Amino acid sequence: MTESEEKVVVLQVAAAKGQDQGKGVARLNSESLAALGLQGGEIIQIDGKHMTAVIALPPYEDDAGIDMIRLDGLERLNAGVGIRDRVAIRRAEVNPARKIQVCPAQDDIRIGGSGEGLRRTLVGRPTTAGDVISTSVYQRPPTNTDGGPVPSEFLAALMQQRSYGLQELRLLVVACDPAGVVQITDETEIEILPEHTLPKEQSRGLRDDGTGIEKWCPHRSEE
Repeated sequence: MTESEEKVVVLQVAAAKGQDQGKGVARLNSESLAALGLQGGEIIQIDGKHMTAVIALPPYEDDAGIDMIRLDGLERLNAGVGIRDRVAIRRAEVNPARKIQVCPAQDDIRIGGSGEGLRRTLVGRPTTAGDVISTSVYQRPPTNTDGGPVPSEFLAALMQQRSYGLQELRLLVVACDPAGVVQITDETEIEILPEHTLPKEQSRGLRDDGTGIEKWCPHRSEE
């Protein structure tokens, strides 16, 4: 692990703005990105009560210099935090995903469909077992999986292209191969399980965020 990968910054959580909702991105200040040795478009690990990973983007102009990170509702759910909580942020250790399994995030829903179609929507997205992800994320073109910066044209496409399906589905990531933080690529196999199921590893805690979705956390024991 390099010196920059070992660096950690702690920031206060704020809500994401509407244009970033559901895209698996987070906005943080340029000083924090520089302290971590990162550029916009690289993947960060967020440690709250749980661990999750997102794509880091530069701040909005009116957020410049403010020590905060903007996360949407699912990202806050995945990290186990709320508005004004503080989270630790570091460079994520990411592997290309060979395979992931997903299922409905709620136990009263059955789904079916093509893993290939879902992959086209989620390509480039970081995730880990226990995350809840949304199909409202816009379709993304192929992107780097070697830890390098994501090209600017990727970031433009991230904000503009159309989403998978006609309505939002919330999916629970049941398993990732390899384990840990992975990034979905054009080669990733996505298996869609029709019914809600817990991740294959032993659960360390379930939390309902008030929407009927239980967040499973394999990353940390409850304190």
